[in-house]
Amino acid sequence: MDCWLGAPIPRQSFLDDPAVAGASIVTQPFAGNPHRLSEEQWNVVRRLFQEAAETSGAQGQIQALGVAPSGGSAGVPVGGAYRTVGESTPPVIARRGVPDPDLVGRNFAVHSRLQNVLARAVVERGLEALSPGPADPEFDLAWRARDGELTVCEVKSLTSANESSQLRLGLGQVLDYQDQLLERAKTVRAVLWVEREPAELRWLGICRRAGVELAWPGGEDRVRDLAC
Repeated sequence: MDCWLGAPIPRQSFLDDPAVAGASIVTQPFAGNPHRLSEEQWNVVRRLFQEAAETSGAQGQIQALGVAPSGGSAGVPVGGAYRTVGESTPPVIARRGVPDPDLVGRNFAVHSRLQNVLARAVVERGLEALSPGPADPEFDLAWRARDGELTVCEVKSLTSANESSQLRLGLGQVLDYQDQLLERAKTVRAVLWVEREPAELRWLGICRRAGVELAWPGGEDRVRDLAC
């Protein structure tokens, strides 16, 4: 928090509020992130941020990072300027369990390259490329058209061994992101961008019926905003 405020909010400030007493970050402080908060607990966090912001003069900075002074995240714009993804160093996987294939080895490099190349194509077509902000779900890429229409995109690498599982995962993810963002944008289109044309073309119909545009490098015309 020091990078947003003049001074950190003391831990005791949270503990002094009864609503926070049952939060897992208090009862299980050494558990892995993320820790889920109830609506009441999140309101305590937001109140303390707001009070600290007003004291330190950092209010505008905090609001720009997606913490609104009142209400939920409905009035917070989606995303921020696109951040190019490093293509050589996979992120540290903080949670235990089966890792996302796109965070491991060859798939990580392919996924990152696909995402960065797509972001450049978006910008070349006069669209605003976006990375998720603090109030957003963890989508790979989004873009905003000149008329304000928002598109959210999930990127997936594909191999012959994981094609079906990756397509299932990607479709579920992008539909989830679309649903979460609909309260903050009038319309949200969903795109699943994959490494290559799927071997099973039935996925084109599956995605079409779900209202998702499925496309890959060389098939930009399948995405309305990217069609030349």
